[in-house]
Amino acid sequence: LRQELDAVSKKLSDLVLENHTSYVQELQRVTEIQNSLQMANMICINGRRQLAQAKAGVTAGGLGVLKKHRQRIKIQKIMRALRTIKTLQRTDIRTREMLDEEDYPGAIQLCLECQQAIKSFKRYTCISDLSSKLQDTQVEIEEQLDRVLSSSCTSFEAHRYERVQTAYRLMGKTQIAMDQLLMHYTQTIHNRSFSVVLRYAERCQHAKSGPLNRLQYRDLCGKMDQKYFAPCLVELCKSLWEVMLCYRRMLAWHDRQDTTSREDPNQGGDPEAEYNRSYVRKKLHHGRSKI
Repeated sequence: LRQELDAVSKKLSDLVLENHTSYVQELQRVTEIQNSLQMANMICINGRRQLAQAKAGVTAGGLGVLKKHRQRIKIQKIMRALRTIKTLQRTDIRTREMLDEEDYPGAIQLCLECQQAIKSFKRYTCISDLSSKLQDTQVEIEEQLDRVLSSSCTSFEAHRYERVQTAYRLMGKTQIAMDQLLMHYTQTIHNRSFSVVLRYAERCQHAKSGPLNRLQYRDLCGKMDQKYFAPCLVELCKSLWEVMLCYRRMLAWHDRQDTTSREDPNQGGDPEAEYNRSYVRKKLHHGRSKI
């Protein structure tokens, strides 16, 4: 066995010596392959690390851009709201300018638009003060409209009367305006009649015993001397003729409006408008006989 082992070892040694060059070359190739694999592994590790960093950077940057975009949208909404609020604050000045220009429909339209804007921005604290101020402005507009409506009983001007009626229509108060107008005519007739008779009654001697302006109209007429009766009656008729002339012109204006409404197809088919026109016609017909 010893001899056999020595023989095998010698043969193996001879084979190793014969293939030593190939063995060294293959071992060198294995070493080079191992080094290449280690290098490739490092490259993969570094590449994955850099990709992860790039991905994190892109995600964070995208979220940052999205956040800034949302902030921009919010700021733009706030800026629009502030501009609207600033415009609302200037509404009172512009409304007074329109009233001075007798642009009553424009003033009412501006107030209505402001009311809609106030409903949209009512979440802001300053809007409550603007709302109260707008209500006061609208009350002032209605008071001025009523004064102009009253003045039309003694000095009818078609263009002013049309503006007033348009303003009342925008407010949805056409019927109320007609009721007020007839009351103004009644009050104007009373005031003018009383003023004329009072002026002549004060010329009488026996009328100086006490204040005449507290008397009823019938009693005031009884204080007048017969010599003043004719001139007083003439002046009274002239004064009342001016009132009736204004009433006649006002009737003619409404007749023209009715004719225009019937001939205009765009104004037809509105039940509310037709009902208002019918109401006005009935009131004017009844008011003429009453006056």
